Amino acid sequence: MKKTISILTVFAILMCPINISFVYAASADVEYNVIQINTGEYVAYNIVTRDLEVYVTDGYDPIAGAEVTITGLTATTNENGIAVIEDVPTCDEGSVLTVNSDIYGMRNNDILLLSSQKVENENQQIETTKFTVSY
Repeated sequence: MKKTISILTVFAILMCPINISFVYAASADVEYNVIQINTGEYVAYNIVTRDLEVYVTDGYDPIAGAEVTITGLTATTNENGIAVIEDVPTCDEGSVLTVNSDIYGMRNNDILLLSSQKVENENQQIETTKFTVSY
């Protein structure tokens, strides 16, 4: 387990000085590290994957049967217009989320699945990232 973090990363996340302590944490199958910075706030970092929930709508109603793809992983929306893709690799530069519907066609969306985020405490789990695509 690596217990180092770039000071630049900490500044980029919260624009605050260096850490006070390190904690190793896990959320379901997602492993990551947590640091407490001198303001008392916590930052989870080294998040390698995230679960993604995508809601697809025509602006009014959910779209069932749409294919949702990101980083080579694919899921199909259910009757509520929701597709869940687990273990999507994080990418601080962004990824392209593609939705393909038989009725509305293909739509590409830029999405950020960051490898770090502010958390309330060292025990907080990393929640599923939610994203909406509206035609």
